[in-house]
Amino acid sequence: MANINKDQFFSISRSVLMVILLIIILVPMASSLQNEDLAIRVGVYDNPPKVYLDENGDWKGFFPEIIELVAQNESWNIEYVYGDWNTCLDRLESGDIDVMVDVAYSEHRAEIYDFNNETVFNNWGVVYTIPGRTIASLTDLDGKTVAVMNGSIHADGERGIKALAEEFDINCTFVEVNSYEDVFVSIDSKSVDAGAVNRLFAESEKNKFDVERTNIIFNPIELRFAFHKNATINPILIEGIDRNLHEMKEDKNSQYYSLIDKYLLAENDQQEVIIPGWVLPTFGFAVFVIVALFLVSITFKWQVNRKTEDLKMVNRNLEAEIEKHKNTESKLRESESRFKIIASNTPDYIVMHDKELKYLFVVNSPLGLPEEEMIGKSDYSFLSEEVADKLTRIKEEVLSTGKPQHFESALTSKDGNTEFFEGTYVPRYDKDDKIDGVIGYFRNNNKT
Repeated sequence: MANINKDQFFSISRSVLMVILLIIILVPMASSLQNEDLAIRVGVYDNPPKVYLDENGDWKGFFPEIIELVAQNESWNIEYVYGDWNTCLDRLESGDIDVMVDVAYSEHRAEIYDFNNETVFNNWGVVYTIPGRTIASLTDLDGKTVAVMNGSIHADGERGIKALAEEFDINCTFVEVNSYEDVFVSIDSKSVDAGAVNRLFAESEKNKFDVERTNIIFNPIELRFAFHKNATINPILIEGIDRNLHEMKEDKNSQYYSLIDKYLLAENDQQEVIIPGWVLPTFGFAVFVIVALFLVSITFKWQVNRKTEDLKMVNRNLEAEIEKHKNTESKLRESESRFKIIASNTPDYIVMHDKELKYLFVVNSPLGLPEEEMIGKSDYSFLSEEVADKLTRIKEEVLSTGKPQHFESALTSKDGNTEFFEGTYVPRYDKDDKIDGVIGYFRNNNKT
């Protein structure tokens, strides 16, 4: 091997160093340039309020506006490709489109398509029927005709309406249509007895049709973006969507929460907040008891100060007042016990929180937990972080504005069952009329 002198060695070293520096500089630039002006074909269909075509011919709804925000941040160009649900899924599988909006994740679908990792939001299925029909449970569908959207996860999924009917040996006839709107049209025209739709579509469109919601709620799902399986562009798309979604969810003032308010909470905001008739009399009685105790305390102090000259008389009066105080406390405990018995025999769930959102009082725990296990703890001790974050945001809104807030959420009980609740949080006031906590009362949608 030829000998290399000192000058040659340094010359070779400089050349190698220059090559390494060029690689370090050019590789990220190439990656960045690869993302700029990336053309993406996005499949869309009619399913308001999640995705729909507005009167100006623009695609609107939660999913289009989310991906538009991501595309703006990532310098992507979006081309929308319209079709019905099954046509869009066929195009995604064949690679004619790159992305499909509003797709529920399942293990079966994950074998056909790729999915992003960050859930956009949750949804579930609801059965609607002709007004006046008695359909209160799954078994009431026996012998009935039920409209479903062809290819929907609420129809054909592992926990969809068809699988549930087979599991419980319910003999009903399923009528497949092309959209959730067609499901409502079929019920409205009385060509079927009932139909299964997703709850967001139902809340948005139910007032346009002569339909009635039943108590049948099923199949909680995670909605995400789906991609053509193993496409080379997928790592760029999935990373960009997941990163932007995560950042928006972390910022309570982001466009993500503005779109939640605009599209997913609008119907709930229009609902009238109805306070059960027993609430005001019960709280009035509680105020009466507090005032009575206050008057007893004032009377006690006045009598003690008035008779300080005679120690024996003071002692006798003191013993009499202590006995009276004990009797009053006994009556108060009896009244509180009666209140809990009355409240426990209503279909409502009642909770009270302090300003730190820790439980002070629980009647009919929706989680199946005894009251003593919940007192002094927050939602993060019992619920998933996502659900606890959602309820905390609602309760913080009540504390800051003093306005009642309606909510609707899925909760998992101690025995593992997932059920759906809706209700209202209202402010709790102290004796100075200042907000010092939150009172929540709500009902189980499965039982109402």
